[in-house]
Amino acid sequence: MPLRRARPAMRDLLYLSESKMGVLVPQLPGRVRDRLGLEAGLNAGVLSLKASMASDSRTSLIGALDAVVKMIERKYGHRRRTEPGLAVGHWIEFDEEFRFGSAWPGGDGARGHPVVEGLVYFAAAQYPEQPPFVLVGSSAHLLDRRRPTGDGPPDGQQVGHFYVEAIRAYARALQEIPGHAGVGHLPALGATDRALSAVTLLCELEAPHTEGWTPPVRLAGVARILAVNDSRSILATPLYIEYASR
Repeated sequence: MPLRRARPAMRDLLYLSESKMGVLVPQLPGRVRDRLGLEAGLNAGVLSLKASMASDSRTSLIGALDAVVKMIERKYGHRRRTEPGLAVGHWIEFDEEFRFGSAWPGGDGARGHPVVEGLVYFAAAQYPEQPPFVLVGSSAHLLDRRRPTGDGPPDGQQVGHFYVEAIRAYARALQEIPGHAGVGHLPALGATDRALSAVTLLCELEAPHTEGWTPPVRLAGVARILAVNDSRSILATPLYIEYASR
């Protein structure tokens, strides 16, 4: 039976994937869309969403998030990331500590290629007590760039735009995969073993002693699995991420 944790009255959102919401919102029942003030339609084969009650589409999508999460649970189910039998495409629910950041623009990776940019990474802080778990998404979908409480990088840069040393290593790992990776792209799903090796690399670094990491921040949300192996190492892409109470 799918797990559902108690939802707060207001979400303290850090990340919301507008692209995933753009696909999922039109799947809501018409009466739900009407109640939310959302009209979904197709225009030249491209999905478009119009908010009839709010001019800000992001605000409208945030308002629709609870309905989308309930629909996912009802239609697809979603599980804890520690459950057995997980597969690519499954939705999972998480509530744990992560360290996170995005690639430093302007840094050089292997052979002088730019570091992978435009992606934000969340590495679970429970490794090695739990299998490696990394979320990857578009940095454009970050809603909150506040500094988490605790000691962070001394340069004053904001969350989502500071340098994470592990990302440089991750970019180098991707560039060493012939035919499966290019700058700015994730490896193809056929490269599962290599992709998950990079996931493990992100979690293995001694983050408290590695310059550029945030301190652990407790986050919760729902994500879809991109790659998983028999050891339950997981690479996933989030629908949403919110700050969670301890």
